[in-house]
Amino acid sequence: MEDSRYLHKQVFVFLLITLFFSALAFSLLHYLGKIELIILYMICPGLAAILTKLVFKEPLSTFAIGLGRAKFLAVGYLIPLVYLLPVYLIVWLIFNNFPNSEYVAELITVMPNMTEAKAILFIVGASATLGVLGTAITGALGEELGWRGFLVPKLLQIHSFHKPLLGA
Repeated sequence: MEDSRYLHKQVFVFLLITLFFSALAFSLLHYLGKIELIILYMICPGLAAILTKLVFKEPLSTFAIGLGRAKFLAVGYLIPLVYLLPVYLIVWLIFNNFPNSEYVAELITVMPNMTEAKAILFIVGASATLGVLGTAITGALGEELGWRGFLVPKLLQIHSFHKPLLGA
């Protein structure tokens, strides 16, 4: 087990770097006024964790994070789709904003044998796979790497089991 003061120092540096990157992300978001840049906030903890590991000369392979078993990965991917799809269907039907008729028409002209129903399924399928994976790879990975892969293991070494988990 590492020295408590050394661990506190690592946690402090991590939080300081996270604060710095978050302030930069906020400034950029505020200056440019593009809400799409909110993903930068999600990347900040991961970048801070990597930088903290490098500052303290720890190997990056020591992050307490992994993929886990395929069964749990599939369940973790499918559960949000199961509870989000009905909500999206209700919103799409009530507000009549799906499908985007111009996009569906473009898909039908570009892809041979594409019907309107197939185009709609294609849009939903692409959003449910590529969209989810794109978000997970960019933002969610940054958060998980920083909070669960770096901060929680350090706090578990400093405190008892319950204190870090209450904040996690």
